Amino acid sequence: YVRRTFIEPAQSIRHFGVKVKHNAVRGALQGKRVVLVDDSIVRGTTLTKIVNMIRAAGAREVHLRISSPPTVGPCHYGIDTPTREELIAHRHSTDEIRAILGADSLGYLTLEGLRRCGSRLKHGFCDACFSDEYPVKRGRRRSSRCSGRWIRKMPERARGRLDLEDLAQAASDGRIHTVVTALPDLFGRLVGKRINARFFLDSIAKGGMHVCNYLLACDMEMDPTPGYEFTSWQTGYGDLHAVPDLRTLRRAAWLDGTAIVLCDAFAAGGSPIELAPRRILQRQLERLAARAFEESPFVRRAFGDAVTDHLLHFARTEQRQLDARVSDVERARYFERI
Repeated sequence: YVRRTFIEPAQSIRHFGVKVKHNAVRGALQGKRVVLVDDSIVRGTTLTKIVNMIRAAGAREVHLRISSPPTVGPCHYGIDTPTREELIAHRHSTDEIRAILGADSLGYLTLEGLRRCGSRLKHGFCDACFSDEYPVKRGRRRSSRCSGRWIRKMPERARGRLDLEDLAQAASDGRIHTVVTALPDLFGRLVGKRINARFFLDSIAKGGMHVCNYLLACDMEMDPTPGYEFTSWQTGYGDLHAVPDLRTLRRAAWLDGTAIVLCDAFAAGGSPIELAPRRILQRQLERLAARAFEESPFVRRAFGDAVTDHLLHFARTEQRQLDARVSDVERARYFERI
């Protein structure tokens, strides 16, 4: 029941896990200066939620003390932190992390202090995730490859693109045992099911699967978001038909023995669910194609560099993260023009 949240495969699951595990007692925290001691900060999911929870319970100040150095490198020896981009200390300074977590102060154990703690150990220990110094060459090579920039430079085949024949062979060899069959929800997260690879090949690849339409509109706490007629108590939270787009089938490099495929969402009668994000994108591309435009994929920052400042601007959101957003008026004018 009490599981480690930072190794969960999805951010939404990590947020939900924090909510399930922790509760704040207002009577014990009201008006107090609270010092939280934790063993580490990996992604920052757990402490962000706990700090907010403690403040909501009336704490006057919240201070964080971490009994390890900042985690700046992925571990390849048993801990599931597969990419540097997921590690908050790789991307931010200590003061930036403090602001993101919403704490009044943040202090880490130094790397030198950690090494002194283990100085009497007979065989020593690995501190690569703190020092970024890996004890074997393989670890150093894998560390250099755990970067989104490196992955984007790989040729298509090397990125893990699969067809059904490739998947069948990998399933037969035992190299792939699970297929994450997912579709983007209304908040841009992937939701769906983990399917046995053989069952996916025998059934899901051609026939699709049924999932509750509730999944399209859960908030970050995995609670139903009110206001959607499509998915609500009034309509009974019916099923939708998720059909895999086999062009998106590929290895999930961050999950052992796993492939992933994106799905399109259809109603019971076979018509596309028009509010599903993939369907919205398809309609936009169809409109552009009708006007002789060609789509060209960009990462968010590259897109920001490619358009005018008045259309897309970067701004701090609640001093927590750098966000790219388009104002409603500018968005409306932009789509009117195209």
